[in-house]
Amino acid sequence: MADAEPDCTGGERRRVGAPGIFLKFAFRTAVSDKRPDKPSSAGQARLSGRDVYYYVEKSPEKALTIRPLNVHAHPEGEGRPLTFEDLLERYRPEPLYYYNKVKPVMERVEGLVEAGQASLDAGNTGRAETLFKQALDLDHHNVRAIFGLGFVYLRSGSLDDARHVFRQLMLLPTAFTEEYRHLFNAFGIQMRRRGMLQDARAFYEKALGFGVEDEHLLFNLARAHYAASEFDLARAQVERALNLDPEFDPARRLLKALDKAQDLLPEEFTEPEPERHDLEQTPEPEPLSDAQRYPDLDLDGVPWE
Repeated sequence: MADAEPDCTGGERRRVGAPGIFLKFAFRTAVSDKRPDKPSSAGQARLSGRDVYYYVEKSPEKALTIRPLNVHAHPEGEGRPLTFEDLLERYRPEPLYYYNKVKPVMERVEGLVEAGQASLDAGNTGRAETLFKQALDLDHHNVRAIFGLGFVYLRSGSLDDARHVFRQLMLLPTAFTEEYRHLFNAFGIQMRRRGMLQDARAFYEKALGFGVEDEHLLFNLARAHYAASEFDLARAQVERALNLDPEFDPARRLLKALDKAQDLLPEEFTEPEPERHDLEQTPEPEPLSDAQRYPDLDLDGVPWE
């Protein structure tokens, strides 16, 4: 086996034999299609009248993927699996284009999204909107920037614009992957709090349709149903959540609130225990609130408080 060689991102490349069986390693680069008659799609980056650029990425944990580059030299869409044999046979490496064009614009987009999020966190929704839009000018399907723009509109009360972002996200499968779970959960919560109950329910159901199922997501869907007085549907989601985690306390309390709302449970009165003055009182640590224990739950105005 040949010695380990540095790749174009400073990682390691290991080759066994020829033409090359690659083991665990990582790299990112740009390539162009060797086929001279390969047509380019609208908005795709070109080297000349015939050459078309792509972005190739390999991480130690994931397979090799290829994505087209848009006119701004930013990767577009979802990565398509690619074998190393096809990479070597059909594409030529373009490292200078990667370092001079692709890498800078990717870093630019990342910086705009980070700055937009910082502005949003600071309450500067106008500045955040500008930064997220600048990021989307370069990367039209940047999930974090689209979510960020949606949060801007929800926070500022621009619900028509928020619904436009909602429709964009519903057509973007990558928005519902594990990587963005905290974002689509938070987005659904904010829609519910703004009275966009139908949209919030549709959003959670879309996530569940992609196989993203956990007790917190199911609880938040149940809260949206509860707010719409759809108690049977709320109960179904709470019971699914409890099947996943029988000790999930907020779900148990929501189920009890549903029992009361549907007159299935009489009002209860618990006799308080008498104080004991003959025992040494040891101060106990302050318990965590539900909001502290479950930061991704929709606990605003819960029915048991």
